[in-house]
Parts: sequence; C-alpha cells; structure tokens
Amino acid sequence: MELLVVLVIVAVVLSAGLLSFRQDTSRYVAQQANQIQGLLQAGCDEAVWGQRLVFFEVSEKGLQPWVHRQGRWQVFTDLKPLAWHPSVQVDWTLPALSGGAYDLPAEGWLCWPSGDLTAGEMRLNQHRLIWDEGGVFVFGEADE
Repeated sequence: MELLVVLVIVAVVLSAGLLSFRQDTSRYVAQQANQIQGLLQAGCDEAVWGQRLVFFEVSEKGLQPWVHRQGRWQVFTDLKPLAWHPSVQVDWTLPALSGGAYDLPAEGWLCWPSGDLTAGEMRLNQHRLIWDEGGVFVFGEADE
C-alpha cells in the first residue's frame, strides 16, 4: 500500500513537471516569434529611413541582418542578429528571389526602401509565423 502511495506521488510530480516544461516551450516559441517579427519590422523601418535595401540571412543559427551600402552587402551592425532559442526548432520557406539580380549574400528575406518585405513563412515547433509583403504577421498553430 505504501509503495502505491509513493508511485502515485511520483506520477503526480512527473506530470506537473512535464506540464510545466510544455508551458515553458510554448512561451519560448511565442517569444521567438515576437523577436523574429520585431527584427524584420525594424529592418524594414531602417530600409525606409535610409532608403536602402536591408536583407535578412536565415540559417540554422538564426537571422543575420545585412544592409546594401556603397554598392555592396555589409553586415548591418545597427541591428542585432537573432539566435534561435535551443528549445525552438525553426524551419522556413524561402522566396524565389534568393541570389539573382540582387546579388544577395545568402538565402533569406529582403526589405525594400518602400518598406515592402518579401513574404515568408517560418515554422517554430508546432506553430507557424507567416507574413505578407505589407508586413502583416500572423502567428498560430501550424496546420497539419
């Protein structure tokens, strides 16, 4: 009987810990989505104010901002790069413009001096962040 009580207590503690872990992961996913949105919007603001192209390189490490100055791409030191949180798995869909006429330094998304942003989509664990050319962002559960 005492062993049964101990097993029930252990099961309750483990369930509470697992539930807490899931809530923390969801919090990290939402925080990461907000950071991505904030960085892309800040980059587009910089593109408008400076009347120049701003580019966001996406990789397994995170997002790196670039700026087009004096006829070439340079790391944009005015905007801090964004690293992916370790508990958030990030996947993305890239636009067709990568490389080509813009001579982009890598794959990613582009902000024009008009403030327009290349439409995009990212998956963050079981969630999805999408945005259109006008910079309208939608974050929610991914459709399976």
